[in-house]
Amino acid sequence: MYDTKGTGNKKQESIRWFFFRTNNFGHNTLTIKENLQRLVGKLPIIKTDAGDSPFAITDLSLAYATESSGVKRGNKLINREKVLIQDEIPGVKKES
Repeated sequence: MYDTKGTGNKKQESIRWFFFRTNNFGHNTLTIKENLQRLVGKLPIIKTDAGDSPFAITDLSLAYATESSGVKRGNKLINREKVLIQDEIPGVKKES
């Protein structure tokens, strides 16, 4: 049962997940098998570099543990002019 106390509630069981603008479908994040993203502890940044093309890689595996064997998202600022976002999603079934 969902908590109907309002969309300000950030818990997984909150009604906020019914609204496109407040769930993962309405944001630049992954959606696997049309599932809502799960709220879990901390998702660590596992690698960074601050050189001419700085980047950070985040391990999102906990948020997608039932859909994939591991998920990583990299964000890179290429020559400090362009942004590259790259996702690695191993172990997802082809139909997903």
